[in-house]
Amino acid sequence: MIAPAGFLLNKVRLLGWLAVTIVALLFAWTLIEDRLEKAELRAQIADLRSRVARLTAETRRARVLVESIKTDAAGINHTVLLWAETDEAGKLLPGDTLRRLQVRGSDVHFDSRQIIFSSEDTAAGDPLRGRALTLFTRIWGDQQSPESGAALEVGDASNPVPARFRSGSASLRDAEDRLWRRFQSYCTDQAAAEEDGVRTAQGTAVHKTLLAGREYRISVSAPGQVLLDGPFDPDPFVFRPGH
Repeated sequence: MIAPAGFLLNKVRLLGWLAVTIVALLFAWTLIEDRLEKAELRAQIADLRSRVARLTAETRRARVLVESIKTDAAGINHTVLLWAETDEAGKLLPGDTLRRLQVRGSDVHFDSRQIIFSSEDTAAGDPLRGRALTLFTRIWGDQQSPESGAALEVGDASNPVPARFRSGSASLRDAEDRLWRRFQSYCTDQAAAEEDGVRTAQGTAVHKTLLAGREYRISVSAPGQVLLDGPFDPDPFVFRPGH
């Protein structure tokens, strides 16, 4: 029996609409999938940028003005410095004051203690381990022993956490205290360092020959690299006369 022409025509039309619907659905899914992939890619790029920004951020800064360098009869250089720890804009920290220090020698060393964490913790912005902890401890010249140099900030037995690293967070207080109390243990015991998520603890010093009347700047990156830049022209808004 031969099907009527109208029936065949309707069947062809139905198949045609079905094909069009399938193509439309596939096209729509492709668009949705493409947008989802692009959204995921944008999120990955944003996360990568945040990680790179945290790894390249500067977390500690200081500025040094060389007031004078004078040589005595014994041939020893006496270098007088103004030391200032600064904020991101390079201005003196609120409530802080300039310190006038004197060392022997013109090749001046800026010493620090560092607790350095893994790059992953730093990149992830961990609240405790998201940056290397760098404490400026001493400044000394090449014509004296380090021990006789000018002392900067240190902790004490009752409160080993230096003021610069007291977050004020009750949830982090015990962990901060533990990190600084165990500094020497981290230096000699790798197991202790690994137990507390510390990559390494070390002393780090940067130095160079300084020039009278010039300014130098110290910066520390989040992973712990210490840089000593300069010489620069002094900034009168930081190193004001009379301080």
